[in-house]
Amino acid sequence: MRLSELTRNLIIILALTLISCEKYEDPGYLPISLEECSIPYDIKDNGFLLTAKVPSSDSTIILVPHSKNGISPLITSLSVNGSEMSESDSLDGDDPYLEGRPILMGEWGEINYENIHGKFTIVIHLNRDCSTCDKCVKFRLGYGYEYVDMEIIQMKSD
Repeated sequence: MRLSELTRNLIIILALTLISCEKYEDPGYLPISLEECSIPYDIKDNGFLLTAKVPSSDSTIILVPHSKNGISPLITSLSVNGSEMSESDSLDGDDPYLEGRPILMGEWGEINYENIHGKFTIVIHLNRDCSTCDKCVKFRLGYGYEYVDMEIIQMKSD
């Protein structure tokens, strides 16, 4: 092979490598948005944090999350007043989603995954807050590069 052919082949390989690299875009972190939400909320931290307040009475919050990758985002962490909750804290046995039972529950309330009108829906029921201080429920929807944190403050009893 002559030097000019070798040079030409190297230039072609280099050009193809550069062209393929230009098309790749790192999506970075993406916030999960809410297609529907039954309570008003504020958007903070470029969409990665949603905050809301609800009254001290029993409250039911309905969320329809929207993921850009098409996967229904699940709750991957939950804390109530700073205490981390997990499925093992409240449930045992078969998959609660398949059974139509709450995925998490406690004195504070419960969370269910449901299919309402063909849409993956998260239903959060907060029991009445009879304490003298606000109840803070924090959770994360999604994981990895696509997520959103939500903080719901249930106001203290009057």
